[in-house]
Amino acid sequence: MPAHRCADVIAFLRQHRALAQNFLKRELQSRYVGTGVGAYLAVVQPMLQLAVYTLIFSVVFKAQMAELNGRSFVLFFALGLWPWLMFREGVGRATQAIVSNAALVGKIAFPRELLVYTTVTASFIVHLVGFAFAVFVLMLFGEHVAWAGLPSWLFILTSWYVIALALGLIFAAVQVYWRELDFILDSLWLLLFYATPILFSLSQVPEAWRSWLAWNPLAYVFTRFRDTLLNGNPLWKWTDLLLLASAVVLFLLARAVFRRLEERFDDAL
Repeated sequence: MPAHRCADVIAFLRQHRALAQNFLKRELQSRYVGTGVGAYLAVVQPMLQLAVYTLIFSVVFKAQMAELNGRSFVLFFALGLWPWLMFREGVGRATQAIVSNAALVGKIAFPRELLVYTTVTASFIVHLVGFAFAVFVLMLFGEHVAWAGLPSWLFILTSWYVIALALGLIFAAVQVYWRELDFILDSLWLLLFYATPILFSLSQVPEAWRSWLAWNPLAYVFTRFRDTLLNGNPLWKWTDLLLLASAVVLFLLARAVFRRLEERFDDAL
């Protein structure tokens, strides 16, 4: 059944690929391309955030982590920050994708889920470019990235992208009927940021708390993001395959929920 539904998704995307490309182009142009603000959001703001947190944790608090193996905190944090930005912005903007396009949704008949897909995709593309720029700058300053682990990193990123699509679909559909959702999500993002090993590693957490934080499903994702490019292990783990399978199942369930709720979008909007 999951394989059949995956085939349905692929056929759906092929059928509507021209419309999806137009939506994606519009998304990129309206938010990121051709304006100084777009460049700021994609590159400058994350770099400033990286610099501030690096100053606080590596200089003021003098963070020490065994995983660094002599490398600086700035690389450790960068390998967690950009995947977080992709996910946070992608899901956050997807939550508003239907509501913010209410006029378009009400006038034209088209698959509304494409708005979610293109919004998440645009955020991942932009921050992936920003991540490449940040890594290039860090390498100029002598940081070493273990490129042998890049295939594994991309595999984890694929799962991360599918999870973002799934949550984007669910939140976008719920937001149509419950406009207060975005206020709750703002608090949730802040909680998740500090409850996820982005600024720290699980090895730094006291044993009494470590097992609790390990239950956070995002902990595995960010640990693997860093492990691949810090240590350069090109091999995939069976847990990586489990992550991708879980992401696909979550996406298929989210798509089913979205399509069920989509039937009354016109009335709710």
